[in-house]
Amino acid sequence: MTKRLNQVAHNILVGFLLSLGIFPNDGEDITEVRDYGPHRVYTQMAQVPSELAGSMDPAETLEQLAAYLEHHNARPGAVRFEPYNVQAYMCPCGCGTFLYVSVCHTA
Repeated sequence: MTKRLNQVAHNILVGFLLSLGIFPNDGEDITEVRDYGPHRVYTQMAQVPSELAGSMDPAETLEQLAAYLEHHNARPGAVRFEPYNVQAYMCPCGCGTFLYVSVCHTA
């Protein structure tokens, strides 16, 4: 069950990022999974394309994630996830802006 849950979370995060026009860093950077008591948090990192970096607002992106998950959770039989966090990180070396998107699931 854990492997399936991890894959569903990964697919949700990747689908959400793609809906924003952002390609997730798949392969070398996999979805990070952390447990906090009964909550399991899944985080996916992606480099924001330079043409989107200036308009990236983490608070607005979190609202978009909440709407995306609301749509997902409304599907019959869907494994329910909740928005957890969205953070943007501007690399000081100039290699770009990175977006960290997290969802959580309660066991």
